Amino acid sequence: MELAERGRITLIVFSVLTVTSSLIVVTGYVGAVGPQRLPVQIARLILTVALLAAVYRGWVVAKWILVALSTVSGALGIGLAARAETTGMLAFSLMLGSLHLAFARLLIWSPSVGAFLQRQNRPR
Repeated sequence: MELAERGRITLIVFSVLTVTSSLIVVTGYVGAVGPQRLPVQIARLILTVALLAAVYRGWVVAKWILVALSTVSGALGIGLAARAETTGMLAFSLMLGSLHLAFARLLIWSPSVGAFLQRQNRPR
């Protein structure tokens, strides 16, 4: 398999994992707090999907915004794990934080993702 194609598949997998985890967070948040904050959560989800789509299209600015947001949210997720009240929350916080940090790392250092984004960024 070509390097750029492997990067495309990897980016899609991480994007799906990110959207899925965001849906879980929205569902859990609304279940715990109530539906009054649902519009804000839906707006956050839409912005996440838009940012992921921009990265997929090869937008360099979107990539670095996603790296910054993933790094911060990953660090916060792992940091909040120390305050988790249940084993489930501990596991979820660690998983979510690790996912975000892995995504940031992937966007910065993965040769296959870099090759795919470079191919996407070429003039057509």
